[in-house]
Amino acid sequence: RDLWAQLAEHITALIEEGKAADEFDVTIPTPVMVSAFFNLLSPKAYERLWTEEKMLPEEVVKYLGRIYFSGIANK
Repeated sequence: RDLWAQLAEHITALIEEGKAADEFDVTIPTPVMVSAFFNLLSPKAYERLWTEEKMLPEEVVKYLGRIYFSGIANK
C-alpha cells in the first residue's frame, strides 16, 4: 500500500508539472488523471485482447499510451 501511495505521489507530481508546462489539460482534475492512469495499469481488464483478439501485450500498451496521452478523437 505504501508503494502505491508513493507511486501515486510521483504520478501526481508529473501530471502537475505537465499542467504547469501547458502539456496537459488543466481543466481535468489531477486526481481524475491519476485514477485514469492507474486504471490503464489493470492487466485483467485487457486479458480478452490477448486471448480472443490475439493482440500482443506490447501492442496493447502502445495503444493505451496513445489513448491516455492523445485521446481517441481523430485530430
